[in-house]
Amino acid sequence: MIRAGIVCGICNATEKLIKLLLLHPDVELLWVQDLHDAGMRLDALYGTLVGDTTMLTTDNAGDLAATDVVFLAASDSEAEQWLNDHELPDTLRVVDMSTPHREDWVYGLSEVNRKHMVHDCRRVTCPTPVAMAAGLALLPLAKNLMLNSSLQVVVATKSLCTMPQLKLSDAEKDKETRQEVERMLQDLQASFEASFEAWTTIEAAGTTCVLATVTLACNVQIDLLTELYRQYYDDHRFVHVITGELSQCYVMNTNKCLINIQPTGRRVQVSAIIDGDVKGLAGNAVHVMNLLFGLHEQVGLRF
Repeated sequence: MIRAGIVCGICNATEKLIKLLLLHPDVELLWVQDLHDAGMRLDALYGTLVGDTTMLTTDNAGDLAATDVVFLAASDSEAEQWLNDHELPDTLRVVDMSTPHREDWVYGLSEVNRKHMVHDCRRVTCPTPVAMAAGLALLPLAKNLMLNSSLQVVVATKSLCTMPQLKLSDAEKDKETRQEVERMLQDLQASFEASFEAWTTIEAAGTTCVLATVTLACNVQIDLLTELYRQYYDDHRFVHVITGELSQCYVMNTNKCLINIQPTGRRVQVSAIIDGDVKGLAGNAVHVMNLLFGLHEQVGLRF
């Protein structure tokens, strides 16, 4: 069994991460350190956990020497402080959901870095939901050196949550999303030795469903481009290319990404849709863990 611990702070997907780990057939959740609500029952903090656990949150991490993997489900500053405060055993794997950019850590987009994660990797930083959706829409194009200076990336997010939630101002959201997409594009250029320019726009804001749309000049016929995408994702179990309309109901509460390719005038439009809290955060973190420990990537994520 994989012995896991969670460091909880400010993270939308904490509840879903705990749920996934509790139900994972190869994981034993040893401890949950809550940086804000120590000593609370998990099922009191998160209503969907009623009947699943009576575990209490703690104000300290468990025995790291007896822990195989730690998930940092916190803000960037909270995760940074936690890492500074703890001496990590060499054998401990850490999956950081707080920031996609830590020096010398593997970037946790398995559709491009899976081989790195299955070969003695210890430290992984996960993409944000925005970068996940945009990256999956762009990867086959980058791999085949088809990105060009006409590239336009539009990211739209929509929340289905009816509960009040903390939201950034439009200016802050716009700035953070642009920066994240720009960093992700830089990663793609470095990975595939490509050179291109892109500009991004933000249509809406929220936390749950993320739709990334890429528009660019492309002379390849739609059916050939669609086949190129299918070939790229053929051995990646969570990404599916479809010809029908994308709908958030197809991906909600799943670790799937659906991609659609359509002509638009003289240009091509590629759209990718994901559940931002699952494929964009908690589900991807569990996917990463599966790879780190040599499990089939779908274990605990078939739903």
